[in-house]
Amino acid sequence: MEPMILEGPVLIFDKPSMNGFVFPKGSIIEIPEKNPVVWDYSFGNPELVIGFAELDIRDDCIWATVMSTNELFRQIMKDRERIFCGGYYYNSVISHSDNNGIRVVTKAKLLGLGVYESGDEFLYLKVKEK
Repeated sequence: MEPMILEGPVLIFDKPSMNGFVFPKGSIIEIPEKNPVVWDYSFGNPELVIGFAELDIRDDCIWATVMSTNELFRQIMKDRERIFCGGYYYNSVISHSDNNGIRVVTKAKLLGLGVYESGDEFLYLKVKEK
């Protein structure tokens, strides 16, 4: 089966998320070579791993290219224009709160990506056209 390829921004620098955090440009983000992508951040369930992502740190964002051969996920995406996506940062986090109560993350280690039904409108994956 040919993998489905999805692409999109999974982090926009200097743009606060609906969860109350922001990564400023210049944040130090460790990105592993192989990034698992899971449904609804369920990293403990191997059945919910939908694929793996390659990430590219660009000037204004982190851009993901996801390869998926998961048939259930393929069916979910069949009738969708996009799916929401974001990073899962766990350890080595250095942050502080700004005057507005936003958590400003200046260093983090990315452990993987999660896809989910709803989220920040600006963090999403779309199926790449052939």
